Amino acid sequence: MIGTVAVLMGGTSSEREVSLASGQAVLRALHAAGVDAFAIDLGVNRIQQLMQAQFDTAFIIEHGGMGEDGHLQAILAAMGKPYTGSDAAACALAMNKHHTKSIWRDLGLPVADSVVLSDSTDFQAAFERLGPKVMVKPVADGSSVGNHICHSAQQIQDAYRAATQYGQVMAERFVEGHEYTCAILDGQALPMIRIESQTGVYDYAAKYQTGDTSYHIPCGLEPQVEAQAQALCVAANQALGCSMWSRVDLIAGPEGFVLLEVNTVPGMTATSLVPKAAAAVGIDFPQLCVKIAEMAHER
Repeated sequence: MIGTVAVLMGGTSSEREVSLASGQAVLRALHAAGVDAFAIDLGVNRIQQLMQAQFDTAFIIEHGGMGEDGHLQAILAAMGKPYTGSDAAACALAMNKHHTKSIWRDLGLPVADSVVLSDSTDFQAAFERLGPKVMVKPVADGSSVGNHICHSAQQIQDAYRAATQYGQVMAERFVEGHEYTCAILDGQALPMIRIESQTGVYDYAAKYQTGDTSYHIPCGLEPQVEAQAQALCVAANQALGCSMWSRVDLIAGPEGFVLLEVNTVPGMTATSLVPKAAAAVGIDFPQLCVKIAEMAHER
């Protein structure tokens, strides 16, 4: 029994507003399923908040920051509280795109070439290595916050300076192709979704603001190709030690699929992708939220 569920949301990261929207959606879904649940908007005094609250299960829906980098998971583990999602080590690893790509590359999984940027970077050399189109992004942030597409060494340098407010920054070769995402639930890949942004880039605005992004499910791939891509996503997820539920993003490039990242606390808003994939196999939103909470007790 999952008992009383604390839905942990908000936080102080750049993804706070999205997390609040996800958290409220999860809270409503749990209530609809008859679960005793309440929300905690996590702040800087989160340990005190958690110690003072009375709950049996923690549903983590704090995107980014300490909700997705292993800090919150470690606190809950120390408290002996069951919590949803991957453990602290897997979250910390998946949150760092550079470390994630290094592991995948070492295992022979397909990733785009990339470099970590710094003040001493030779930006012309970086552009010559990664160009003619380069994506600059924070190493450890989500929701495409701080992402910039660059077409010159100067643009890479400017984008780097703009993105440093979010921490360490990396640049990677921009892979042209259709973007897909694959939700992983209890070790199994759900139907893949093809994402079609009107601008051709699935950035923060396309995810949460413009409302004109199309999500195709079925995704349009031949069944055998989709199965291969799903197997790749499951392998990518397992390589990082992720468990319970997550979402793997990838691009179908000219030379095949290229892995982008794993989200260990995926969005759960009205437009989010994991609920869409679950619905495609007959799991409605309340059922999905309850299943994720139940898995916390099976660990």
